[in-house]
Amino acid sequence: MAAVSVRTGERPLELPERIERYLERVLPSGCSVPRSMRLVQRGTMWLRPKGRAVAFTAEHVGSTSEVEFTWDARAQLAPGLWMTAQDALRGGHGHLEGRLWNRVRVLHSVGPWIDLGQRLRYLAELPWNPYAMRANRSLRWRVLDRDRVAVATAPSGGVEVELTFDETGDIVQSYAPARPFGEGRAMKLLPWGGTFGPYATFDGLRLPQTAEVWWDLPSGRFVYWRGEITEAERVA
Repeated sequence: MAAVSVRTGERPLELPERIERYLERVLPSGCSVPRSMRLVQRGTMWLRPKGRAVAFTAEHVGSTSEVEFTWDARAQLAPGLWMTAQDALRGGHGHLEGRLWNRVRVLHSVGPWIDLGQRLRYLAELPWNPYAMRANRSLRWRVLDRDRVAVATAPSGGVEVELTFDETGDIVQSYAPARPFGEGRAMKLLPWGGTFGPYATFDGLRLPQTAEVWWDLPSGRFVYWRGEITEAERVA
């Protein structure tokens, strides 16, 4: 493992060699670590297996130093009917909220299951927030094998995600063996993950341009999110 300096006067972080080489591939040289990464997305979601596809646009802001993010989306459900949604994680607590026409709240979920799910989401989306791999001192790394590295929060509490590399050194998959899945009013832990598509360069920063996210249900794989990045910027 090699040392990567974060800020003057701080103890260097220890990163797996695989992650260090990855950051050399994706981060522009000579740039300081920003406070957060802002992404603009568009794509399609499915709210339930075999359900109707729903188009969405979204803005995602992820912290580079804390396990925190906010995802604000808007989806057209039907002619004249649209919904705003927010997934967020702040101070270790997550929430899910949905409002029709940005006024009538139809979804509000909080609690330990949501906290767990949102922490896993932050870790799984690190390829869209690579500065966090360098700057977030609460992350803990573990080499699994030649092509996989696990990343966890500290204290982990079982919150760990596996990142898989391809032969070129890019991260192409995130996977967690147990993420909370809501089925009616019940919650169960099921395998969850996502695959990243080709990388593209945004202002010198290489990021996966597309992704597909899925649950492995007892009935089979349920792909519920497909999207692409249309804009990306570092927020000082």
